Amino acid sequence: MSIGMGARALGMGRACVAVAEHADTIFTNPAGLGEADAFELLSMTANLLTDVNYSILGGIYPLGEQSAIGIGYISANISGIDIRDGSGTFQKTTSFGDTATILSFGRRYNESFSWGLNLKYYSQNGYDIPTANGNCWNVDVGLLQKNIGCFSFGLVGQNLLSSSRLKTT
Repeated sequence: MSIGMGARALGMGRACVAVAEHADTIFTNPAGLGEADAFELLSMTANLLTDVNYSILGGIYPLGEQSAIGIGYISANISGIDIRDGSGTFQKTTSFGDTATILSFGRRYNESFSWGLNLKYYSQNGYDIPTANGNCWNVDVGLLQKNIGCFSFGLVGQNLLSSSRLKTT
């Protein structure tokens, strides 16, 4: 998730926690869902460093004037990885990938303040390397304060379940 989600977030160098209010808010600050007033979809795909296939899909759905839910999916995969033994002899070719699925909720408390929550499920697959497979759950909490003169303030606590380490399967 550290690569970036959406054109606006990437264009702002990922410094968009205080202006989150569209479908990319699922990935940046769930409090922005409280500002959503229409159904929105977000998708992005990229090929990073010519080898990593990176995809994002997200959508938000307003539940009224002051709250919304969202769901997001991120995937990064690389294939064609050569596995060699200790002496450098080729053994086989494999792939590696990881995904994150996010369920979000955000609510506007009043005209100036919103809060939000993400529940995230991470999964990692090393395909032919069993010790590289794993998964875990985690939580994000976001706050958004607007109308402070001409400023807005955003705060996000990511991966708050610090004891939730990736568990190998």
